[in-house]
Amino acid sequence: MPETPTFGRYAEIPYDEMTLEQQEGYRFLVEVRGAAGGPSKIWVHNPKLVKASAPLGAHFHPGGYSLSEREREIAVIIINSKWHSAYPTAAHERRGKEVGLPAEKVEAMLTGLPTSFSDEREQIVYEMAICLSNARWVSKGLYDRGTEALGIDLSKPLDAETFAWIENSFAEHPVLVFRDQDLGPAQLAAFGRRFGIPKIHSLVDYRHADFPEVSWLTNVHKDGNIDWFGVKRATDWHTDSPYEEVPPRLAILHAKEVPSSKGGTMFADMRAAYDALDAAMKQRLAGLVGLHGRHDGPAGVRLYEGDPEQNLDRKYLEKARPAIVQHSATGRSILFVNPLHTHGFEGIAKDEAWALIEQLADHSTQKRFVYYHAWRVGDVLMWDEQATMHRGAGDYRPDERRVMLRTIVYPN
Repeated sequence: MPETPTFGRYAEIPYDEMTLEQQEGYRFLVEVRGAAGGPSKIWVHNPKLVKASAPLGAHFHPGGYSLSEREREIAVIIINSKWHSAYPTAAHERRGKEVGLPAEKVEAMLTGLPTSFSDEREQIVYEMAICLSNARWVSKGLYDRGTEALGIDLSKPLDAETFAWIENSFAEHPVLVFRDQDLGPAQLAAFGRRFGIPKIHSLVDYRHADFPEVSWLTNVHKDGNIDWFGVKRATDWHTDSPYEEVPPRLAILHAKEVPSSKGGTMFADMRAAYDALDAAMKQRLAGLVGLHGRHDGPAGVRLYEGDPEQNLDRKYLEKARPAIVQHSATGRSILFVNPLHTHGFEGIAKDEAWALIEQLADHSTQKRFVYYHAWRVGDVLMWDEQATMHRGAGDYRPDERRVMLRTIVYPN
């Protein structure tokens, strides 16, 4: 382990004397935070604590947040002033001055005296930190000011620090929402390209006329009439295109028109669903290989019976993938089975396979694993195709319009 002093406050365990669980926790800590230094080494004693605390701590390291260094130090200094701990107080008093905060303002914050900042963002961070460290809540007015001052405008090019914050957040939170955006198809495609390669959608009729890497997700025909089947389409649980040779990394939706009530999209966390499986089921799935087709799973047969023929520009063959995969960014285990596209498992009869697929779908879509997103015009929502299943809720009036722009992004 790195030669960082522990000041005799706890017993440090050499790596080769750790249990396997502690070694795994230590490696996770280093991967997330970049090092296991100082007091953070005590987390290694409790691997469960590492898994919970290390990602949180990473948000306070450069690249893990969207605040400037000055803004970060304002928040940290105020928090330290409540702890009354000599070591971090001295360290951040020094660091605050190093990043350019006036000495008198640093000293005022450390001693609990009021101060203010001419920069709007810094003033918002100061007020937020004061409120959260005192009362643990903020007023609606302060929240709205903070959202306006600190929010991200996706219509503009993102600097490296902001984009790194989005990437780091996305690794831990497989659904991200950006409110109050106004993107055209070119801007949505540009945002998608930051994460990989947006692909031209296979459904020809849904492609944007000028930007084919962007498509429409809508229940409105080109002639302006309502597509009645559009309310039903994609309303069962699935992951997009697991039958492709290289499946997508993420998808992004941007709400342009939404129903007057409901019309949400639901997401199931397939990492948490895997974690909650009992040991016998994990062992059963460990060696299974799922078979994926376009609409061949039990939900696909139910959902698309009677759907008008769709205009595809390509044919898809069956694709075999492990039932349990590891996340490309975090290494976390994911249950990669969905009832729309997964239609079987290698070496298992169809009836048994479909029963298992339905059982896993019921398990994965319990309320504790599901987020329902209620759309507002201007929302941009991105989700991790590997770590989630999703579905349209299909719970709005079929005569109301629902129009969104979409781009689906594949790995570089």
